[in-house]
Amino acid sequence: MKTKLIFKESENECARAVRDFCSFVEEMSSFPIEERLRKTSINLARLHAAFLDLPRQKFSGKPKIIIYNDVFPEISFGKHDSYWEYFNPYDKGSSCKALLCDDLSDIYIYLIDGLIAWDEIGTHSARKWALYVWKSNYHSHSSEHATGALRAINAVLTRLGLYLEVTTFFPLLR
Repeated sequence: MKTKLIFKESENECARAVRDFCSFVEEMSSFPIEERLRKTSINLARLHAAFLDLPRQKFSGKPKIIIYNDVFPEISFGKHDSYWEYFNPYDKGSSCKALLCDDLSDIYIYLIDGLIAWDEIGTHSARKWALYVWKSNYHSHSSEHATGALRAINAVLTRLGLYLEVTTFFPLLR
């Protein structure tokens, strides 16, 4: 008989957001570019909200989890891939060129091993490890990629007129 693992709703929601994000990234090349951008924005926003809602995680001991994932999805945004990013938004001299494909690749790499631990290993310890790794990696690194990508995608979608209500009120944004 399998023991039922009990996690907080915010932890389960985080795992769902991670699973949805990783699944989307793995199949994103099948979508037309405008749909790819829109779905990326939705998945990144949901992922970001899930990590903001996730309580601080503790993991004691050394994890005995070694995962090797050799799946690396194709990520491309065509002519919309490159954008300007500020590493320090309070320093106008800190701008540099960034890539949406790099943003999503970095986020995916940090999430996929934890997702494998959550879904395939599935023990309480493996899931606690996944939550700990996700939370610490997201807030120390991946959140910068997510928020930068969200800003860039928002600008592209607005410029393409895919936010109809915004361009109706602000025609200069076209």
